[in-house]
Amino acid sequence: MSALSGADLAVAISERRETWERQRRLTPPLVVGRVAPMMQRILDDFSAATRSASSATGISGVAASPGRASGPARVIRDQSEFDQLQAGEILVAAATTPAWTILFARAAGVVTDTGSIGSHASQVAREYGIPAVVCTGDATRRLKSGQVVTVDGSAGVVEVSS
Repeated sequence: MSALSGADLAVAISERRETWERQRRLTPPLVVGRVAPMMQRILDDFSAATRSASSATGISGVAASPGRASGPARVIRDQSEFDQLQAGEILVAAATTPAWTILFARAAGVVTDTGSIGSHASQVAREYGIPAVVCTGDATRRLKSGQVVTVDGSAGVVEVSS
Protein backbone atom coordinates (compact mmCIF):
# COMPACT_ATOMS: atom_id res chain seq x y z
CA MET A 1 0.00 0.00 0.00
CA SER A 2 1.47 3.33 -1.02
CA ALA A 3 1.02 6.61 0.78
CA LEU A 4 -1.47 9.07 -0.64
CA SER A 5 -0.51 12.63 -1.41
CA GLY A 6 -1.91 15.80 -2.92
CA ALA A 7 -5.34 15.56 -4.52
CA ASP A 8 -5.63 11.81 -3.82
CA LEU A 9 -5.13 12.44 -0.11
CA ALA A 10 -7.76 15.21 -0.08
CA VAL A 11 -10.27 12.93 -1.82
CA ALA A 12 -9.57 10.07 0.61
CA ILE A 13 -9.98 12.39 3.60
CA SER A 14 -13.26 13.74 2.25
CA GLU A 15 -14.63 10.25 1.57
CA ARG A 16 -13.63 9.00 5.01
CA ARG A 17 -15.16 12.04 6.71
CA GLU A 18 -18.45 11.47 4.85
CA THR A 19 -18.41 7.79 5.84
CA TRP A 20 -17.69 8.67 9.47
CA GLU A 21 -20.52 11.25 9.58
CA ARG A 22 -22.97 8.76 8.08
CA GLN A 23 -21.92 5.92 10.38
CA ARG A 24 -21.94 7.95 13.59
CA ARG A 25 -25.68 8.53 13.11
CA LEU A 26 -26.41 4.79 13.02
CA THR A 27 -27.84 3.02 16.03
CA PRO A 28 -25.71 0.00 16.85
CA PRO A 29 -27.38 -3.32 17.61
CA LEU A 30 -27.95 -4.13 21.26
CA VAL A 31 -25.80 -7.24 20.92
CA VAL A 32 -23.36 -8.56 18.34
CA GLY A 33 -23.17 -12.24 17.53
CA ARG A 34 -25.20 -15.16 18.79
CA VAL A 35 -27.51 -14.44 21.71
CA ALA A 36 -28.11 -17.12 24.34
CA PRO A 37 -31.82 -18.07 24.65
CA MET A 38 -32.14 -16.74 28.22
CA MET A 39 -30.57 -13.42 27.23
CA GLN A 40 -32.90 -13.22 24.21
CA ARG A 41 -35.93 -13.56 26.52
CA ILE A 42 -34.59 -10.73 28.70
CA LEU A 43 -34.01 -8.52 25.65
CA ASP A 44 -37.49 -9.31 24.29
CA ASP A 45 -39.10 -8.47 27.65
CA PHE A 46 -37.15 -5.20 27.84
CA SER A 47 -38.11 -4.24 24.27
CA ALA A 48 -41.78 -4.99 24.90
CA ALA A 49 -41.80 -2.96 28.12
CA THR A 50 -40.12 0.00 26.43
CA ARG A 51 -42.51 -0.07 23.47
CA SER A 52 -45.63 -0.28 25.65
CA ALA A 53 -44.48 2.43 28.07
CA SER A 54 -43.41 4.96 25.44
CA SER A 55 -45.83 6.88 23.26
CA ALA A 56 -45.83 9.67 20.71
CA THR A 57 -45.83 12.27 23.50
CA GLY A 58 -43.69 10.48 26.05
CA ILE A 59 -40.62 8.34 26.49
CA SER A 60 -40.26 5.96 29.39
CA GLY A 61 -37.06 4.91 31.10
CA VAL A 62 -35.54 4.40 34.53
CA ALA A 63 -36.03 7.10 37.18
CA ALA A 64 -32.42 7.95 38.04
CA SER A 65 -32.41 11.36 39.74
CA PRO A 66 -35.56 12.92 41.23
CA GLY A 67 -37.23 16.15 40.21
CA ARG A 68 -38.81 17.77 37.16
CA ALA A 69 -37.31 20.12 34.62
CA SER A 70 -38.53 21.50 31.32
CA GLY A 71 -36.53 22.99 28.50
CA PRO A 72 -35.33 22.52 24.96
CA ALA A 73 -33.70 19.16 24.28
CA ARG A 74 -30.11 19.15 23.07
CA VAL A 75 -28.95 15.88 21.52
CA ILE A 76 -25.20 15.55 22.03
CA ARG A 77 -23.54 12.63 20.26
CA ASP A 78 -19.89 13.17 21.12
CA GLN A 79 -17.40 15.55 22.71
CA SER A 80 -17.11 17.65 19.54
CA GLU A 81 -20.69 18.84 20.20
CA PHE A 82 -20.22 19.84 23.87
CA ASP A 83 -20.22 23.55 23.01
CA GLN A 84 -23.78 23.27 21.63
CA LEU A 85 -25.38 22.67 25.05
CA GLN A 86 -26.74 25.94 26.44
CA ALA A 87 -27.66 26.66 30.05
CA GLY A 88 -31.14 25.36 30.87
CA GLU A 89 -31.31 22.80 28.07
CA ILE A 90 -32.01 19.11 28.58
CA LEU A 91 -28.95 16.99 27.79
CA VAL A 92 -29.92 13.99 25.63
CA ALA A 93 -27.17 11.42 24.97
CA ALA A 94 -26.65 7.75 24.30
CA ALA A 95 -24.56 7.58 27.49
CA THR A 96 -22.17 9.78 29.44
CA THR A 97 -18.64 9.27 30.75
CA PRO A 98 -16.52 11.34 33.15
CA ALA A 99 -15.52 13.63 30.26
CA TRP A 100 -19.19 14.67 30.01
CA THR A 101 -19.40 15.84 33.64
CA ILE A 102 -18.77 19.48 32.69
CA LEU A 103 -22.10 19.53 30.83
CA PHE A 104 -24.16 18.77 33.95
CA ALA A 105 -23.51 22.26 35.36
CA ARG A 106 -25.33 23.74 32.33
CA ALA A 107 -28.06 21.12 31.88
CA ALA A 108 -31.50 21.44 33.44
CA GLY A 109 -31.97 17.67 33.15
CA VAL A 110 -30.49 14.54 31.57
CA VAL A 111 -31.92 11.80 29.35
CA THR A 112 -29.89 8.82 28.11
CA ASP A 113 -30.52 5.82 25.89
CA THR A 114 -28.64 3.46 28.21
CA GLY A 115 -27.77 3.24 31.87
CA SER A 116 -29.10 2.32 35.28
CA ILE A 117 -29.42 4.02 38.66
CA GLY A 118 -25.72 3.32 39.15
CA SER A 119 -24.52 4.64 35.79
CA HIS A 120 -22.41 7.76 35.35
CA ALA A 121 -25.30 9.95 34.17
CA SER A 122 -27.45 8.93 37.15
CA GLN A 123 -24.79 9.54 39.76
CA VAL A 124 -23.65 12.89 38.41
CA ALA A 125 -27.24 14.12 37.94
CA ARG A 126 -27.92 13.35 41.61
CA GLU A 127 -24.72 15.18 42.60
CA TYR A 128 -25.84 18.25 40.63
CA GLY A 129 -29.44 17.96 41.85
CA ILE A 130 -30.95 17.75 38.37
CA PRO A 131 -33.55 15.21 37.18
CA ALA A 132 -32.46 12.28 35.04
CA VAL A 133 -34.19 9.52 33.12
CA VAL A 134 -31.88 6.79 31.80
CA CYS A 135 -32.27 3.56 29.84
CA THR A 136 -34.88 5.01 27.45
CA GLY A 137 -33.60 2.87 24.60
CA ASP A 138 -33.99 5.43 21.85
CA ALA A 139 -34.27 9.00 23.16
CA THR A 140 -31.42 10.20 20.92
CA ARG A 141 -33.36 8.95 17.91
CA ARG A 142 -36.82 10.13 18.98
CA LEU A 143 -35.94 13.55 20.37
CA LYS A 144 -34.64 16.40 18.22
CA SER A 145 -32.58 19.31 19.42
CA GLY A 146 -34.86 22.26 20.16
CA GLN A 147 -37.95 20.20 21.06
CA VAL A 148 -39.35 21.27 24.41
CA VAL A 149 -39.43 18.35 26.84
CA THR A 150 -40.13 17.78 30.51
CA VAL A 151 -37.92 15.33 32.36
CA ASP A 152 -39.62 13.69 35.34
CA GLY A 153 -36.73 12.02 37.10
CA SER A 154 -38.99 10.75 39.87
CA ALA A 155 -41.35 8.87 37.53
CA GLY A 156 -38.83 7.91 34.83
CA VAL A 157 -40.75 9.69 32.07
CA VAL A 158 -39.82 12.28 29.46
CA GLU A 159 -42.83 14.23 28.14
CA VAL A 160 -42.61 15.85 24.72
CA SER A 161 -44.47 19.17 24.44
CA SER A 162 -46.53 19.73 21.31
